Amino acid sequence: MEACELAGYHRGDCLWSFMKILSRFLLWNLAVLALIVASFLLLLEGFVIPGQEEILRQRARSTLDVLRSTCPHLTAQEVQSVVEAHQRVDPLVSYVLIVDQSGKAWAHGTPSRIGMVFNDPGTLAAARDGRTIEQLYTRDSTNPNSAYHGERVIDILQPYYDSQGRHIGAVNIGLSMRGIDQFRRSAFRYLLVVGVFLSLAYSVASFVFYASLIRPIRVLKEATKL
Repeated sequence: MEACELAGYHRGDCLWSFMKILSRFLLWNLAVLALIVASFLLLLEGFVIPGQEEILRQRARSTLDVLRSTCPHLTAQEVQSVVEAHQRVDPLVSYVLIVDQSGKAWAHGTPSRIGMVFNDPGTLAAARDGRTIEQLYTRDSTNPNSAYHGERVIDILQPYYDSQGRHIGAVNIGLSMRGIDQFRRSAFRYLLVVGVFLSLAYSVASFVFYASLIRPIRVLKEATKL
């Protein structure tokens, strides 16, 4: 404002001009912050998260390959032991099971679920039609009392064949996305903190730069009074 008054303008006009400049400056900072946030979100949702999901899918496919190649040569009791072991030793495995062509589980990583019928379209497509199904699935969405209620999983079903090569059902595995979801929430919080910090840092730097430009004018004004 001092530079404005030095040029012969009224103080009120100077104040109005200063407020306009300040408003534009703040809007510019908000635009920069929005650009930073949008860039990180694009990187996170477009590359990082999909990459993590693909790693889980590959891990699930590898487990299914092992089960499909070994279980047909085992007894039902041995198959149950193998299925339970896979679910027990791998914290990412939310469930693993083998169903017949009606969708009835005859081996399950959670023994209490043996005998349950899973007749959703994805299960039946693999168990009856021999299709491979890969999907995102929310567990026990209609049962709020379940310990697995709302858990998101990468759900993969593949046809299951007996030792003679006959299609007799499907093998199903679900890998929990809890870790990915937690990573996404943490990344959002980190992004917010970093975005605010960068915006503040940019604001301070800009004000310092503005002050460095005004300082010579102040010195000149003081010199003219002498």
